Amino acid sequence: MSQITQLASAQLTAVDVLTIELVETSEHPTVVIIRWPDKPSVIHPRRFPDVAGAVVRLTTQPR
Repeated sequence: MSQITQLASAQLTAVDVLTIELVETSEHPTVVIIRWPDKPSVIHPRRFPDVAGAVVRLTTQPR
């Protein structure tokens, strides 16, 4: 049995959404999944603060 908790969600463009979920299962270790428009990234919860900081830096840089 698994439990999925949505931690955050943001509308990136008119059609693209970024969603961050905490996935807890009895069969596998807990993971954080960042659901990008193209392909999800799966990371260990201990790495999440560093990864979240990198995402913020990438998404807030002027283009």
